[in-house]
Amino acid sequence: MLNPEYNIQSIADIVLFPGCVTTVINKKDNSMKVYKSKRAGARDLRVNYSTFLYYVNKDKFLKGTYLITSKPIR
Repeated sequence: MLNPEYNIQSIADIVLFPGCVTTVINKKDNSMKVYKSKRAGARDLRVNYSTFLYYVNKDKFLKGTYLITSKPIR
C-alpha cells in the first residue's frame, strides 16, 4: 500500500477516474460550493449519503436550504 505522501493523486489533488461534479447552492446566502464527489458533499453538509442522494438533481431543498445538482465529468 502506498503512503499518502508518495501517492501522486493526493499530492496533485486530482481524481484519475471518471466521476461527477456536485454543486451545492445555499439559498439563504446565495453561496455555491463545488465538490469532487457526492460523498464529499454529504460529508461537508453532515448528512447521510443516502439522504444526500435523494435530493440530488431534484427541485427540493435539503434541510430547507441547499439545492444540490450533479453532473458526470466527461
